[in-house]
Amino acid sequence: MVLGVLAAASLLTQSGGPVGAPLQATVKTPAGAATALDSLCVFLNLSSVQLSQLQSLKEQSDASAAVLSERARANATALHQLLNSGAEPDAAKASALVLKERDLRAQLQNASEELAAKAAAILTPEQKQRLDGLSSMVETQREATPGLMPEAWPMLNAAAELGLVAAPPVR
Repeated sequence: MVLGVLAAASLLTQSGGPVGAPLQATVKTPAGAATALDSLCVFLNLSSVQLSQLQSLKEQSDASAAVLSERARANATALHQLLNSGAEPDAAKASALVLKERDLRAQLQNASEELAAKAAAILTPEQKQRLDGLSSMVETQREATPGLMPEAWPMLNAAAELGLVAAPPVR
């Protein structure tokens, strides 16, 4: 309990003040935070219930995405075999496989958007504001120092692993 209060106090000092206050240009790992996920929890002030809900939601989403991904791989393999069979490929079969691939990609995208919406619904308005600030801060740091990893990058990756934000692009 004391460690959590100290970590939160340290974070508030480093991040510009209380929840809802503007964020400064840097975010350091809060004192006592062992992992990026711990840092994110302190930074957003996530409760253990919220974290559990987010983790459960992400696990369910990952399970359904794995099924869709496997179907997409099987479809891509079938298309590759059809196009590289040596004979003239059947245009109707190739077209059907391409359309199926588009449909599977759309389903994966929809699942990702659904996860993001459900995950966002778990956060308070203040937590959403801080998360938006974290995303903006990482982008600003990346633009200011190309090729270097922003200090807040691990927390943004942890947010992506929970489905709170899209995975940050690697440049």
